[in-house]
Amino acid sequence: MTARAATAAFGRATGSAWTPLAALGAVGAVAAGLVFIGPVVGLAIVGLLGVLLLIRRPGIGLAVLLVTTVALESDPYGFLPITAKYYVGPPSINEVVMATATAGVLLDMGIKRRLPLLPEPFTVPLALLVLAVMAGTVTGHFSNGSFSEVLWVLRPVGYLILVSFLTVNLLRNLRDVKVFGGVAAGLAVYKGVEGCIAWFSGSGRNLDGTAITFYEPTANFVMLLFLVGVASALLQRIPLPLWVKLSTPFVLVSFTLALRRNFWIAGTLAILLTIMLTSGIRGRRLVFPTVLVLIGAVWIALAAGGGAQVQGPLAERARALAPSTVNARKEDVYRLQEIKNVIIEIRNHPIAGLGLGVPWSAVDHPLPEEHPGGRYYTHVAVFWYWIKFGLIGVAAYLWLMAAAVLTAIRVWRFTFDTFLKVVGLAVATSLAGLMVAETTGTFTGADYRFSVIMGALLGWLAAARMHGLSGPRTEP
Repeated sequence: MTARAATAAFGRATGSAWTPLAALGAVGAVAAGLVFIGPVVGLAIVGLLGVLLLIRRPGIGLAVLLVTTVALESDPYGFLPITAKYYVGPPSINEVVMATATAGVLLDMGIKRRLPLLPEPFTVPLALLVLAVMAGTVTGHFSNGSFSEVLWVLRPVGYLILVSFLTVNLLRNLRDVKVFGGVAAGLAVYKGVEGCIAWFSGSGRNLDGTAITFYEPTANFVMLLFLVGVASALLQRIPLPLWVKLSTPFVLVSFTLALRRNFWIAGTLAILLTIMLTSGIRGRRLVFPTVLVLIGAVWIALAAGGGAQVQGPLAERARALAPSTVNARKEDVYRLQEIKNVIIEIRNHPIAGLGLGVPWSAVDHPLPEEHPGGRYYTHVAVFWYWIKFGLIGVAAYLWLMAAAVLTAIRVWRFTFDTFLKVVGLAVATSLAGLMVAETTGTFTGADYRFSVIMGALLGWLAAARMHGLSGPRTEP
């Protein structure tokens, strides 16, 4: 395929997303406006609109759910804190939109007598996750676990599973798959511009004396996918549309100024993996020494920057990555003590874990500070699944993430479509980076908004595998 043909194909895939993106952006703005009206009136209006759209346009409900979940932050201390009311409930406006989307898809399948599609190859690990939740609920019940905490966990895990099912059943052809990817790219650009406005106006959440763009993981992961996608296209020599080139600096600045160290690490790893997978045999031989040089350069830079030569929030946040500073930061001490306590709990309950609604104890290793609900959470995703669901939960999480990475790689390697080649590789390497990021923060299945987006990503991968691999094999 020539460069001109590749550009045209990429432009058609993303350009077709502008119309639905504009429509969904208007819906998101209306939803944000409903927050100002009040939750009762907002719920009534959304419910009425949902009933009218259920029969003819089942995809609109899901589109509104995903767009508003990304566009409207739930952080009451961040930029535009009023949007956090969108998630106040129960039931929140967001939950009504979720119910509307679900009812719309099920009603559409019933009217058209279509058999439901399962999000293959994720059906088995998702079913295993359901089994793990049931086991964790039983274990927690016999350990006198808090029922409210059980419901708190069931919500994001349930939406992770549900949204993956809804997405794969609405992406019925290759065009739908590509439009979905184009809208996701547009949302990343929107978050990039929003983040830049928040930071330059000083209206973002305060962290270590400076305003940041986004604290929550959803926006950071969406921007990470976009940036790695740009790198994927460049490394595969696939020309990018002009709007992607012009918007990339905004997304990069917003992603950097979020000051999320775990996503910085995830992004670095994703870029390195993208280089490795696109550089051939010779490039793969250079990956290990390249990584060593990179680590050495970062180490030297951090050590040299220990004085007053480099100042500012970025430098301070970068220096916080150095091992010598870990014991000096209260939040890092808290996480280290948390890990020690959780490991003790896992050794005492290695098979079934603690169960849902049961807090871990901090008798052996006292914490420097307490956080509301902190004893029900752990920053290492594998440990989080272990103490709540037991070994079944660990198996479900690792199986699900591994299946997602391998499916994305397969989409990249064997698709006949240029657009899917770019996105498939970006998703594969970004998910690998996410697994590393989740050693310092649990998002998948624990954070509500992030779980909705992850469910949509799983459904997209299942649909891309189904509709994008039907053509002739295309090697990278």
